[in-house]
Amino acid sequence: EATFQAAITDADGLIIVEPPYLMTTSGVGWGTFDAAIPYDVDEAQWGSLIVWEDSARDGSQIDVREYPVWLTSAP
Repeated sequence: EATFQAAITDADGLIIVEPPYLMTTSGVGWGTFDAAIPYDVDEAQWGSLIVWEDSARDGSQIDVREYPVWLTSAP
């Protein structure tokens, strides 16, 4: 409980980073979180931050959300 998964994909939809599970604040109900997820791309491009929960029943991805993000390359 209070955990979720995340992945960042590049412009081609390929996963460039999938950190270990993330945890929200403890307690009942909605929680907040703050995370820095390092990634590496060769050039600036649009990508996606995808977050989801793993189903306790069968391990499938549930409550999947995808957000567009602008990825920049390191100087």
